Amino acid sequence: MRPLLLLALSLSFGGKKENMDKSVGYIYIQEVFLDCNIYKECEAKMIEASGTATRITWNDEFYWLSAGHVCESTISKNQISVDRSMKIVVLGDQIYTAKDVKFTVYKNDEETDLCLIKADPGPARKISDKKQSPGDRLYTFAFPDGVYYSGMYPFYEGTYNGKESQFHCLTNIPVSPGSSGAGVLNKNGELVGAIAAVSNTFNHRTIYSCENATRLFLSIASEMLKEKISSEKK
Repeated sequence: MRPLLLLALSLSFGGKKENMDKSVGYIYIQEVFLDCNIYKECEAKMIEASGTATRITWNDEFYWLSAGHVCESTISKNQISVDRSMKIVVLGDQIYTAKDVKFTVYKNDEETDLCLIKADPGPARKISDKKQSPGDRLYTFAFPDGVYYSGMYPFYEGTYNGKESQFHCLTNIPVSPGSSGAGVLNKNGELVGAIAAVSNTFNHRTIYSCENATRLFLSIASEMLKEKISSEKK
């Protein structure tokens, strides 16, 4: 099996430049946890992670779409989470804070590696209903290596290279950790997927969740949300 490195990513076209930026979010996560040994002696530690998200509209609400592995905790079974916080910095420096992420995120990691995070209203991407052809230009805004500076415009581009599996496509857009979840856009600025992983040996062999994976994920999330609302009414 080829070596892969999970990541996190995003983009925009049309309209004013300042609105292009604001459909993109830099995700910063901190998790404080207790690391315990077999003698139940515990030490408090903290891990940090980052990724990228794209704002979309779904069920007449606004959400950030990112990679599923960005949204979930990475601590092991012998570690106890004490506090986990997520901040999303919109290009333009507007900050949203998502506490208690498990209640705001709907995800289906196994098939699509995608997640949704509740967002405030703002510029949002349309999900494309068109299939890509090899050679089509693709674009993204991303934060490789978790680097973000106020006012930066992290724009990258490449081409569509074909499908790797039923739900995952290939592109040669260069990415690295911190790019995970970034939206992959076509020439019309429509969302065609989100960055999922990259080869450990060649950072231009990038895997992203295709548009059919995004639509499958949203249909599953719709059912999860309906079940949650139904159970709360009982």
